Amino acid sequence: MNEINYELVVNELKKISKDTESKTDRPPTSTVQIIGELLVLKELYTLGLNPIYQSGTRSADIILDDKRIEVKTSHVYEFNKRIGKVAENANINPDKFDFLVFVVSPEDWGEERFFILKSEEVGKIEHKRLFGVKGNLKQIVFYAHPKNDKENRNNDLLKEHEDKWEKIIKE
Repeated sequence: MNEINYELVVNELKKISKDTESKTDRPPTSTVQIIGELLVLKELYTLGLNPIYQSGTRSADIILDDKRIEVKTSHVYEFNKRIGKVAENANINPDKFDFLVFVVSPEDWGEERFFILKSEEVGKIEHKRLFGVKGNLKQIVFYAHPKNDKENRNNDLLKEHEDKWEKIIKE
């Protein structure tokens, strides 16, 4: 069986996204999400693991043994002049996964950052609510240029989870 070159696929998707972005303010959310999922798959394969990709289903995006891994990807963008540039993702339901990989992609792509959280850790992330999130759903925000102590504290909490792939491996 031919091995998939995830790096090549991701790079092609990034090119498409840049072309689309030049015609609009932001790249399409679906393209950003697929790029993030493929980047996470690539990382898991690099670690010698054999994940199962099942994007577009009602359950988690990736299954690894009996672990459900949800991938949320955000491309940094200008939310508004007051708040500035953020990567945010809402409607995160910790009941539907064991691990969340929050992928933050800079404005110009490349050098993506990965924050790996257990489902119970998701609710501990402080944030300034950018818009309403109801019920058990959570929102994660990463501030590209934090402007106050709360935004710095939020980013520091997230940074504790950066590149912590061992959580998934050891669980």
